[in-house]
Amino acid sequence: AGRLMPILAALLTAWVVFLIGRRLWGRTEGACAAALSLWAPSILVNAAVVKTEPLAMLLTALGMLGVIVHVQEKRWWPLVAAGAAFGAGYYVRESALAGLLASGLILVGAWREGPLRFVRRVMALGGGAAAVTAAVVAFYAQFLPLPQILAHGGLCPLSRVVIELARLFSWWQPEAHAAIAVEVIRHS
Repeated sequence: AGRLMPILAALLTAWVVFLIGRRLWGRTEGACAAALSLWAPSILVNAAVVKTEPLAMLLTALGMLGVIVHVQEKRWWPLVAAGAAFGAGYYVRESALAGLLASGLILVGAWREGPLRFVRRVMALGGGAAAVTAAVVAFYAQFLPLPQILAHGGLCPLSRVVIELARLFSWWQPEAHAAIAVEVIRHS
């Protein structure tokens, strides 16, 4: 069953590549793109081994399909679904974030429709990704010792964050190190 998942993900990726190719250039070109995608070294190597790359590629391809459908048909739900696919792809493999960034560039190309529409598009895409992030955080929150964390000043005390950022950005200023050391000692 473990070896079936990457093979299935690779085949589904080829199907999504076919859908993208058909939508952009035509049925024959989509079939050629799908066939060529199956011969890509990353598919040939990773589909035979139990790894996460095929699933990340499937989620990235689904995200791109959603962006393309949105740009062509001006419907919003494919863009939100694309953001969710990119968000899920990020949790499978961090390199899938490149698909989200590339889709942002596609949306920049649609800037001619106005900056407000661009902002709405970015928010819809980010909203889908944020929904997946919220679901992941909600799932893992059950394993966190929240009462103990909240009893010690919250999840992320703001003063400590400010001190650490000051330390990070003042490394080239030796006189600032003494002031930062005093702050760290005072807040510890």
